[in-house]
Amino acid sequence: SEGGYGVNIYASANSSDDTGRGLSQIMSRKGDINIDGRSIASIGVRNSPISTGDTYIGTGQGNIHITGRSEQDLGIEIYPSLSTSTGKEASATIEVGQVGNIELHADSMSLAGPRTLINGGGTLTIAPISPGQRVGFGTGTYGNLMLTNFQLEAIGEDWSGIVVGSPTASWVEIAEALPDNIKVRPIALYQADEPPAPDEQAARSAVAAAELGAKDGAMIVDSSTPLQQLSQDDQTLPGDTGGLGATSTSSGETESDSDQADDDDDDEEDGGE
Repeated sequence: SEGGYGVNIYASANSSDDTGRGLSQIMSRKGDINIDGRSIASIGVRNSPISTGDTYIGTGQGNIHITGRSEQDLGIEIYPSLSTSTGKEASATIEVGQVGNIELHADSMSLAGPRTLINGGGTLTIAPISPGQRVGFGTGTYGNLMLTNFQLEAIGEDWSGIVVGSPTASWVEIAEALPDNIKVRPIALYQADEPPAPDEQAARSAVAAAELGAKDGAMIVDSSTPLQQLSQDDQTLPGDTGGLGATSTSSGETESDSDQADDDDDDEEDGGE
């Protein structure tokens, strides 16, 4: 799409009507669900029901892959609305079975944590699309693709693994303090250590190490500590990376407990298709 949403999954009902709710569903019993949206000026994949609308994307025995691309806006937005005047809220659920996986691929995304559920029993992957992107996971981190603790409340409690980043990401930072709903420590997947600032003593050594890792096609998996270097065929090599890179600094961003609010009678989409 040039000016509208690439993919828009939408549901709505009148916020003053207590007789029912709007519902939009994408379901599969055994197969995978693949959603790929692209837009130039708007959101790549939008799943943001309003008023008393609910959306559901689910498969019992398959996997779910959602990819959103946008040149000027968010790649993925999953943000059900909340009316501060009536207290009524929409919801979005994306779920797979006990062995199913969900992958969200976008260079930027936004989630409404308390009104969104992304759950399953396999592995949840949150990854950028473009090479060289920086990823932040949790309040106080920084990245082109960055999710605060408020947004991470969307992640369900049943995951056996969470992977953040990709082999082509430049850097992944995972906050030490994550919401209680995240029951497993996420694994960071990225290309190589980020070199320290040029004025630091270890700069030359770190740059040389990063260049060597890129030349060898290596990627780093980081579940906080220690770092392990992996070859392209995913076999663990003996030893760790030695920790030449400097710890990245937080952006200092403060998270607001307030949420985006829609007017009580706002039952129309914001944006074109």
